[in-house]
Amino acid sequence: ALRLLRRNLGAIDRQLAAANLSDSTLDGMDTRLRDSSPRTLAEMGRRLRQQLTPTSVLFRHGVRIAIALAAGYGLMHLLNLPNGYWILLTTVFVCRPHFGATRLRLVQRIAGTLLGLLAAWALLRLFPATPQQLLVALGAALLFFVFRNDRYVAATAGITVMALTCFNLLGNGFVLIVPRLLDTVIGCAIAAAASFAILPDWQGRRLPVVMATLLERAAHYL
Repeated sequence: ALRLLRRNLGAIDRQLAAANLSDSTLDGMDTRLRDSSPRTLAEMGRRLRQQLTPTSVLFRHGVRIAIALAAGYGLMHLLNLPNGYWILLTTVFVCRPHFGATRLRLVQRIAGTLLGLLAAWALLRLFPATPQQLLVALGAALLFFVFRNDRYVAATAGITVMALTCFNLLGNGFVLIVPRLLDTVIGCAIAAAASFAILPDWQGRRLPVVMATLLERAAHYL
């Protein structure tokens, strides 16, 4: 019995350690029997009303990312950046529902962008011919689609190489290295600020509410 208890407590500890970095509360759970599709209009309305509250993770994330994108769009026009849409793309991909996931994705995005810029600079120097650069762009795109779900650093590096190679085929991709890095840093900064300041999702601060709900449900069950 003690061994089973130790095993259960160890599993709970691992789940709690990974909860702050997870975008979903259903990670690792078997949801094949879960009926997640509403059947009637009343059920649709009820589920929609459940999300229209600041206590909903989806509501807070929607407000957060909307304000972040508006700030990025305004900054793009204020600084008159020719490729400022990279700021918006970075903000969308980096800003996650939970602060821990946003922080992790921010580090991965910057690391992948730096790696991709260095790789693109080297590959464009080594392979100046157009057919060779077409193969480089194709390989980088393939790298992105293969690793986009579980290797975000490699996926970001691949899409960065593809973007700079394609721009180089149309003109001069080397002049976009610094703007790409600058736009990525700005987008990451906006996402981090939004996740930190706009309806932040602090798991630790929700612990008293979760414990109160747990006691209430346990009392009702007993």
